[in-house]
Amino acid sequence: MNAEALWKYLEKVKNGEKKKLKGFLLIPLDQVKIKEDYIMIFQENVRNILKNMELTPGELKIFFYLLSVTDFENYIWITQQEIAEELKMKQPYIARVIKSLEEKGLIIKEKRGRNNVYKINPQIAWKGREKNRKNILKLD
Repeated sequence: MNAEALWKYLEKVKNGEKKKLKGFLLIPLDQVKIKEDYIMIFQENVRNILKNMELTPGELKIFFYLLSVTDFENYIWITQQEIAEELKMKQPYIARVIKSLEEKGLIIKEKRGRNNVYKINPQIAWKGREKNRKNILKLD
């Protein structure tokens, strides 16, 4: 089925004329209930990271760990010590890698009083409402 035929079929599903599509399960968006945490990762940007950035295995491991603990609006609410304990690495190494990830634009540092708060770059991945992501990207 080409894209045009698929589009026509989906219109019929939307209008209630068709109920199923071979090989696909169609669920109206208002009925989708995701019970697990998830984060959207933008494939083209990940491909560019892998092709164009020289990341060490440690940087990749820590970056993917940060993706796994990302909270709403891309905030990372975990200390470097907690990361070190979880990944069985030394905290000074975690600090160097986080600085490197920030310099490479994968994470963003925000100052909150005397503390630093980190976020995953919303151009790479997003956890939250798409409308909020678009608003943040407009500000950059």
